[in-house]
Amino acid sequence: MGPADPEELSKLRARAVDLRTPISERIELFFALGRLHDQAGDYDAAFNHFSGGNSLLRELLSRRNRGFDRRRLRSDVDSIIASFPSAGFPALGETGNFSEQPVFVVGMPRSGSSLFEQVAATHPEIFGAGGHKGIGAVAGRLGWAPSPAWTEQAITAAANGYLSGLPNTDAKRIIDKMPDNIFQLGLIAFMFPNARVVFCERDPRDPAISCFFQRFSEPYGFETDQEDIAYRIRELERLKNHWTLALPLRCLNFSYEKLLQTLNSNRGD
Repeated sequence: MGPADPEELSKLRARAVDLRTPISERIELFFALGRLHDQAGDYDAAFNHFSGGNSLLRELLSRRNRGFDRRRLRSDVDSIIASFPSAGFPALGETGNFSEQPVFVVGMPRSGSSLFEQVAATHPEIFGAGGHKGIGAVAGRLGWAPSPAWTEQAITAAANGYLSGLPNTDAKRIIDKMPDNIFQLGLIAFMFPNARVVFCERDPRDPAISCFFQRFSEPYGFETDQEDIAYRIRELERLKNHWTLALPLRCLNFSYEKLLQTLNSNRGD
């Protein structure tokens, strides 16, 4: 892509700062300007435009009561840790589906889930299903913590329904790379006692700036503010550390940097 025309950039900036322009359009304009300046190597201007877009997005989400709530996140993480204690994880019994196909790749958005899926799916017995919303839908119906709704029949039916909603494939492993499934790993353990979990790890500075620059199709809310991003990274790290101790599933830590180092080393050979 060639450099943006200065006259066009000036027109875009003028419309972005014009208060008569609808706020949703101003948001898109600021993000577009940020991307154009980032591609041109003008990083200060890019950051300023992304900041402008995020500020407006934050305002819009607040109007819709969809803003990021630090206290709620911390409370949710506390509740998950209390509901699935490492010293006494609830008994799984015979609930769920014992398929070994599901692999859940979780963590902070922009931490390497797509890279992991792309590399792993080059294996002929692994299929990448992308970010699947099935687990979130189950949690919406049954709740994310053990309750009277978590009957053997309900959990097993939910697990079977989730599998039937995945692409029809004979692959031995199917990757679901929905990052926020990290909040539902207790439920996943009941649904799929033989599932695998991959925790994505990356230098926090990279997902922080990447989230801030990213215009998500379905905004999370935290990505509009750098301090909120940092707060969420810390809380997800706390939750990951708990799951590593408590979760009765096979887990793997995936390092974004180590994989790139390996790939670059192999190219050098």
